[in-house]
Amino acid sequence: MPFKKHLHTKLSSTFNRPPPCSPPGGRRSARVKMSSAGEERVSIDTYTSTTTTVHTLAGHRPPPPAPPRPGRRPRRLRFMKRDGRFQVVFRDGRGSWSPYLLDIYTTLVETRWRLMLLLFSLSYILSWLLFALLYWLMAYAHGDLAPPPDGGGGGGPCVANVRSFTAAFLFSMETQATIGYGFRGVTENCPAAVAAVTVQSLLSCLVDTVVIGVVVAKMASARPRALTVGFSRCAVVNLRDGALCLSWRLGDFRGKQVVEGVARAQVVRYVTRPSGAVEVSYRDLELLDRDVVLATPATVVHRLGPGSPLYRWRPEGKGEEVEVLREEEEEEEEEEEEEEGEFELVVSFTYTGDTTGTLHQARTSYAVGDIRWGQRFQDMLRQGPKGLRADYALFNQTSWVPVPRLSAEQLLRGAAPGPTEGPRDPRGGTGKTQRPRGPRPDPGQGVVQEARL
Repeated sequence: MPFKKHLHTKLSSTFNRPPPCSPPGGRRSARVKMSSAGEERVSIDTYTSTTTTVHTLAGHRPPPPAPPRPGRRPRRLRFMKRDGRFQVVFRDGRGSWSPYLLDIYTTLVETRWRLMLLLFSLSYILSWLLFALLYWLMAYAHGDLAPPPDGGGGGGPCVANVRSFTAAFLFSMETQATIGYGFRGVTENCPAAVAAVTVQSLLSCLVDTVVIGVVVAKMASARPRALTVGFSRCAVVNLRDGALCLSWRLGDFRGKQVVEGVARAQVVRYVTRPSGAVEVSYRDLELLDRDVVLATPATVVHRLGPGSPLYRWRPEGKGEEVEVLREEEEEEEEEEEEEEGEFELVVSFTYTGDTTGTLHQARTSYAVGDIRWGQRFQDMLRQGPKGLRADYALFNQTSWVPVPRLSAEQLLRGAAPGPTEGPRDPRGGTGKTQRPRGPRPDPGQGVVQEARL
């Protein structure tokens, strides 16, 4: 019983909260799987407008994934990840390492920290071992490994008190690290040892210069600063001055103003041919306000008008959700939808920081599933006693607005409005204006749980 009460409380507090970037359709769902030592699995399927049912199945295993339906397009990989990294793998070919070796400094700056620290540690250790071997060979050739005869005969050793490889390694490390000689030291009896100490001292200066330069360059890199400038989790489509517009939000989470910034957006489409070849096309989007001063969170807007690559794009759905207005254009619209429906929106923001004056770039991408039709971003700015106040807790929060589920081309032709996305009633809640199918749940029924735990 305590577990049921706790689960009821968690479900009520979780699913009654407005979600950021709500998916289209007004339905919120969550699937939770829990397992115990008794191989019991619990599957929860929760919706805001339906009854919650908890089923407990002993020894239940999820069925294997169903094969794709005939005619359904396979799931496409993203061209760019949400963190701005491109999902492109380069195959090794002849001379593939030559570009990296020709510009070794840039290669070291672009490597990961763990790999760079490993390379620098190996550079020091290997140089110590190399010169230790050289000093040991000199001592072996000069006869310094044997204990000195009584009476002090002979010309003296090349390096004093170096009679083993361990002593030679310690002398090499003392020389390159410039920590000062103590028990061991080079003598004037062997010119080769003096030359080796000179070369090692010059090499130590070179290694220290490279290490310090690469570390400073990595710490001053523009990439960490670009991570503090972020985009909204989703893009939205709504009406602005009677025209369909695609917009996304941009904000600086660090709170420092940028000197100058330029926003850019591209529509990326790639088609896989039957031969296996992939063709990638890029088309720029014309933005209403390309130059952005990021003192406050900004909304970048693209109007879906004539000349836009997304002029004929409309939300997914047919039949009851999208009304075909002209029967003679059905086949043509299906072909256009097949060409225009699959794309990826790659957005970037290039700016100059006010602290270092370095050029930075932040970028991300939105797939078709990340674009919410009939939603708008909630207002973040409020008037405070000391000026404007930006509430970043609302950075990804959206609300529903009435928008016809038609393409910009159909809307511009003056087509009759079809089903729209918008609020159900003035008191709140989101969803379609159409009446939901099935029996309407009783509001006083609450959350029903059927569990055997």
